Amino acid sequence: MPRFFTEELDIDVDDFLSSCSTKEIKEIINLLQEEGHLEYGYNITGRESINERMFLESLFKIKDNWMNLSKEEEDIILNISKRF
Repeated sequence: MPRFFTEELDIDVDDFLSSCSTKEIKEIINLLQEEGHLEYGYNITGRESINERMFLESLFKIKDNWMNLSKEEEDIILNISKRF
């Protein structure tokens, strides 16, 4: 049985990912989330405008710290969400 050592392999990430199926890509994403390399629900694709990216990042900060919101801040956010 041949032995392979990772330092001997030089695989381009783009080549690797482009050869993966959709199911395999989802497995990679799940693994990255489980190991803490990717936040759950953090879905910024890079195609957003800078304003949209800043807005999404702000929403994720609120989501991650919702327990620290005052009752007034929580009410403001809930009232905004009811508009949509």
